[in-house]
Amino acid sequence: MANVKISQLPAVTSTVGTDEYVVNQAGVSKKVTGDQIHDFVRSGSRKTYLFEDWITGPGGNLNWTTCASGAGAAETVNTALVNTNHPGILEFTTGTTTSGRAGRSLGAANGTFISGFVIGGGPISQEWLVRVGDLSTAGEEYVFVVGNSEAPSAITSGIVFFYQRSVLGGNWHGMTRDLSVSTLTDTGIAVVADTWIKLRIEINAAATSVGFYINNVLVATNTTNIPLTIQAPVIRVVKSAGTTPRIFYCDYFKHTQIFTSER
Repeated sequence: MANVKISQLPAVTSTVGTDEYVVNQAGVSKKVTGDQIHDFVRSGSRKTYLFEDWITGPGGNLNWTTCASGAGAAETVNTALVNTNHPGILEFTTGTTTSGRAGRSLGAANGTFISGFVIGGGPISQEWLVRVGDLSTAGEEYVFVVGNSEAPSAITSGIVFFYQRSVLGGNWHGMTRDLSVSTLTDTGIAVVADTWIKLRIEINAAATSVGFYINNVLVATNTTNIPLTIQAPVIRVVKSAGTTPRIFYCDYFKHTQIFTSER
């Protein structure tokens, strides 16, 4: 089926029929068929779509790579928090070393990622539902990163939600970082323990603006130090003090990009 813009769809001037649905553009209702929705969602020539629910195990359906390092550091499937609204949950533990690390990344890496997404080729939306077990403290300090990076370890370039209590305080920050130069924006939203929180990153088509959303509310916008290198999804926690394990959870990951040009 050929591509059709929303503006080209028929107006809802008659009763919506079987297998027809209403969409809205600038306050104007239009009709779209189920086939058109299916083609848009599944079309690989204009769009890529990834979703992970961790039901199959720590590697997931997408074959995530571990970032764990240090005694006891690991990622496992959590069953205690599973319920009707959270069918699959990945648990991260930092282990018992002062520099313990746990996390997962999606992309082949040789120091830096050699496969992933090139920012600037169309709008990207990425969403994570995460849960922090215990807050960072002076005695048990850590950094928590959720988003995209050019490497599974240190972030030289990336677009992430960033929590580093020792330097930035107790709030989530939106960070864009290019060649080790960062723009950090305080979201004004405190990190809360034992609470599910939805983190979403929206990158515009030309990669000139990044919006950071918490629980579907825009809380920060960055327009500087946006990297144009290959980026891959990363979720990671790294300890810097204390030997008590710190535990984190991820319920799901979702990533969508609509390419500027059809491939």
